[in-house]
Amino acid sequence: MNDFERKSSFIQFDDDLNQKIRQFALALTELELSYQDRVIVRFWNEIDFIITYFALLQINCIPVTVSPLLTKSELENIYLHSGAKLIISFDNLENLAKQFTIQQICPDLHSPNKSSERSNRFIEESSKERTSFKKQANHKIPTDLRAIIYTSGTTGSPKGVMLTQSNIKSQVASASRVLKLTPNDSFLGILSLSHVFGQMDVMWAAKEVGCRIHLLKHFNVREALTMLRDNNITVLIAVPTMYQLMVRYLEKNPMSFPKLRVCHSGAAPMSETLFSEIEKHFGAPVQEGYGLTETCSMAFSNPLDGLRKPSSVGKPINGVTYKLIDEKGNKINSANEVGEVCIKGPIVTPGYLFEESLTKRAFDEENYLLTGDLGYFDEEGYLFLVDRKKDLIIRSGFKVYPREVEEILQKHPGVLQAVVMGIDNELQNQKIKAFIVPKNQLVSDEDLKGLINELRSFCIEHLAKYKQPNYYEIVDNIPQTPSGKPLRRFLKS
Repeated sequence: MNDFERKSSFIQFDDDLNQKIRQFALALTELELSYQDRVIVRFWNEIDFIITYFALLQINCIPVTVSPLLTKSELENIYLHSGAKLIISFDNLENLAKQFTIQQICPDLHSPNKSSERSNRFIEESSKERTSFKKQANHKIPTDLRAIIYTSGTTGSPKGVMLTQSNIKSQVASASRVLKLTPNDSFLGILSLSHVFGQMDVMWAAKEVGCRIHLLKHFNVREALTMLRDNNITVLIAVPTMYQLMVRYLEKNPMSFPKLRVCHSGAAPMSETLFSEIEKHFGAPVQEGYGLTETCSMAFSNPLDGLRKPSSVGKPINGVTYKLIDEKGNKINSANEVGEVCIKGPIVTPGYLFEESLTKRAFDEENYLLTGDLGYFDEEGYLFLVDRKKDLIIRSGFKVYPREVEEILQKHPGVLQAVVMGIDNELQNQKIKAFIVPKNQLVSDEDLKGLINELRSFCIEHLAKYKQPNYYEIVDNIPQTPSGKPLRRFLKS
């Protein structure tokens, strides 16, 4: 087996996979886990993640899925907050924390009983130490809870989003219709299964419809595109940063994908330029959608067989109702007026684990989820997102939406990626700073100054004066959450 084959695998929910899930579930019953015990699942995109996840569900435990990219402190916080009984991981975490005993197993899923004795010891030793969560026993947990996914924490405060069987069932049914999935379809599995987008709209959708998943353990542009081509994959779901990297590769190394029928995108905004480049290089229609962890992934999407509008995330999926509200909470009824997007429906989470006050603040009196995203609907009912409410810039009394400025900057031929934010503490007179990742390497100070001068002129031509950045900083990359959203707080620091 070569290195590429070790990093990738072909998955289908057939009798063989289901048997492996049952075997591991049987092994887990020896660990004295109880109904609705939380168990952290920590794997890369590999079959072990899928076997562990569904084995836990078979014994009525709740998978708490986390990315291996989390730092030690981030994992510790989730472990403690969730009250997890166990960590099942691809590697050994015994030295993760000094303050408490970690309960974990590193399973050999081909011989699932090997770690049982050691894991029982961890459970017995640490059950005496972890008393801080006894007070949470009275917190209401839905009886049909099936997964807990902690938000990426763009605000710095991750929350455990509870997703129920009814959430998942509704999400998968609607997403499958939106993507027009059949058992003949196959996914390229490059989205992290630990996050809601890959977990629901790839893994769960493949399970329910009977599709195949070609998993890539770690995202690598060349390997992803080779797998896409060589396996005649039909459905590609990715975030804009992944598409951006793949387009750059295809510009120099053209490939054809004759079986690919849709390039679905979500998790972060996509520029009109990138939309066109994807369709050019992949030869398949781009379908942009929108959702949150709190909506069990997709809530809006452009149709495949209807009008697809670049820069729009489309219309609500089946079962979703919505409204826009202004700053005072009043409903907005007119087209093209910006307000906060509010969502209600069977895909919406019942709330955050052990966080009753946060849950209460996340919903309005009509039980609509307050997304924190600003947008508007056009005359045809298509949603256009303009920005996060918390990222809005106030400059000389004018509202500036960072996404609008970013899209202009990304139309410049020398710009690969741009992130814009407000700086300074004078709320009514913030300055605008643009962080730029150049498309080509800048080898001298003259090159750097030249690009910045070009961008100033470009913005003067395309943006009103109050929207033009005051400052520019050239950076090698933009720090991002695992789901592809820019981490503005790290840029500020």
